[in-house]
Amino acid sequence: MRILDIDLDFFQFGRMEDVPNDTKGRPGGDRVKPWSVESTIEFLEGRCHLNKKNKINGCIVEQHHEVFHLWKQMIAQNQHIPPFTVYHVDAHADLGMGDSSWCYIVGELLHRPLNQRSNVPISGPEKLNCGNYLAFAIANRWIRKLNFIINPNWHDDIPGCYFKREGEIPYGYHNLLIQLKKYSHEQINEMAMTRSEPEPLGYEPEVPFEIMPHEEFNATCQFDYVFLSTSPSYTNPATDKLISIILDYIEK
Repeated sequence: MRILDIDLDFFQFGRMEDVPNDTKGRPGGDRVKPWSVESTIEFLEGRCHLNKKNKINGCIVEQHHEVFHLWKQMIAQNQHIPPFTVYHVDAHADLGMGDSSWCYIVGELLHRPLNQRSNVPISGPEKLNCGNYLAFAIANRWIRKLNFIINPNWHDDIPGCYFKREGEIPYGYHNLLIQLKKYSHEQINEMAMTRSEPEPLGYEPEVPFEIMPHEEFNATCQFDYVFLSTSPSYTNPATDKLISIILDYIEK
């Protein structure tokens, strides 16, 4: 199963940062501006190789973490058989950054049996949200490989707790591995205080993680499903004109 997971904010000049999860506002044109229709079509057809005459099954959501709940539902109904490969087209990595979800994932979620991990918190500082849902999906072992397609506005927003890294990740192609690790609460407190990494209590399977600039991306596969998130808190209202353009390739 190959999933094309698109966030509308990918198709903008500029990138919104540190947006509160409960905000209802829309950013103005002084912060982000939409790509042209022509550039959007060129990416969808020239890079993703989508075809309006051969639409792919999919759906549209407002907040990106709604995709997690859809995956859970589809897996329960045997519509998606995990693990699957995800092509994440987004201005953000959505692996968790600036919240405490990583503490919950490595300190609690990974300690559960696998069949109980999809019941994730929907409130509190560690809750599932649009900026961390892919980490929760990986913790459920739903993702075989994660391909992150970035645009020129991207800069490093990959949590260092999920893989080995040396310094900041620059814009460009990177072939990495994500591996979640299980820790006790005491070890997590030690990590926060000393900035050291104790020996984990356990390791999750490694997940290949490729970061690919959009100008180098060239899909070599047929996608089985497409998800589009409109992410209104991250997109200029003028970017909404691109929603119908993208939906032309999706069979809802």
